[in-house]
Amino acid sequence: MSVRLGCFQNECQSFDVYDERVTQVNLEKMKKIVKYCSQEKQVEMVIFNELYLCGYNIGVEGIKQLAEESNGSSFQIISQLAKEYKVGIVYGYAERQDSFFFNSVQVVDINGLSLINYRKTHLYYNPSFNFEREAFSKGNQLMEPFSFKGLKMGILICWDIEFPEPARVLKLLGAEVIIVPTANNDPLANHITSRSRAYENQVFVCYINRIGIENGKEFNGESVIFGPDGQYIARSPPSNQNQEELFLNCFTVDNEFILVADIDMNCEGNKKTKEYNPFFEEDGRRPPLYSKVVQSAK
Repeated sequence: MSVRLGCFQNECQSFDVYDERVTQVNLEKMKKIVKYCSQEKQVEMVIFNELYLCGYNIGVEGIKQLAEESNGSSFQIISQLAKEYKVGIVYGYAERQDSFFFNSVQVVDINGLSLINYRKTHLYYNPSFNFEREAFSKGNQLMEPFSFKGLKMGILICWDIEFPEPARVLKLLGAEVIIVPTANNDPLANHITSRSRAYENQVFVCYINRIGIENGKEFNGESVIFGPDGQYIARSPPSNQNQEELFLNCFTVDNEFILVADIDMNCEGNKKTKEYNPFFEEDGRRPPLYSKVVQSAK
């Protein structure tokens, strides 16, 4: 069983004013990328990064201005796009529900229907950066994996993948692929954390970043897809390096990168890692020993 994914690494763009024109610019680019992926690369699902429709580093007021309901006007356009090209589309956006705002990712199937709308559960912060917690409310649940062309797929967003528990929960719920739209500037998350989550859970991990500078904040790119054995299936280079040896199943469209890879459950890497490391077989994991994992740290 196999599905071909196309993962678009968006080049950041700064705007003087954050209004509906920003969303229109990003929707027009989405149309071009979906058309290319479908017609030129025979992609079956096209994936865009965290907060793709509005941008990431746009301030609290920018988020409030550009947030939409999950079935709003952008969803209607993307629904039609998915139906036109017969592809699934995964995209990040700022969601508004009543007076609440969420950092969300929605998945649209080939019939234009919403399969899942996931709200980021772990909002990033550090002592000098609190934008996400100022702009958004936390999502309060990890969503059941959805089925797409026979594969079970789960969604996490950026910082979610840096905690071991969310990926393990999705694995135990049956996920074979974990899709992670992100907006990140730490390559350790790309190449160590995401790789570890793939290997320890024996799942494919697709980590889709943005690249460039947006309103003074830099994003490193380096989008990656890992197999269940922790090996690279696709990767793009860092923002300041375009060496050919750093490309793997990576293509350029107007100087922006698209990863294209077949997610094949029968691939040799998937078979070998389950044979050599039967983590999830009867004599592997010992859940009764792990109860403290769900307790708060002291």
